[in-house]
Amino acid sequence: MDTKLTQEISTALQTSPQSHLTVIDPMTNRRYVIVDAEEFARLEDAGAIRQGISEMEAGLGQPLGEAIVEVRQMLRQRKWHFALSFYLNPKRTFRRMTYREK
Repeated sequence: MDTKLTQEISTALQTSPQSHLTVIDPMTNRRYVIVDAEEFARLEDAGAIRQGISEMEAGLGQPLGEAIVEVRQMLRQRKWHFALSFYLNPKRTFRRMTYREK
């Protein structure tokens, strides 16, 4: 949901030396931080990167080579695949592929 800023908040954002503005809801006394959408996206990206590094350092990740091998094995085991419904045979004529063909 998007809401327009009041003139007071807009002026405070423009004159603030920081890239964010802290505001207080007078009804609940909760504090909120107003930050530019691009800056927020960068903060989210940085948080996701930090989380990924922490998971990697904790040994929670899977090496890429292992993941590729696992995906290939899963694809070989599938009896039903939908990637191609037709393929070209050596005589250059089309024939319908059955779902059980590898």
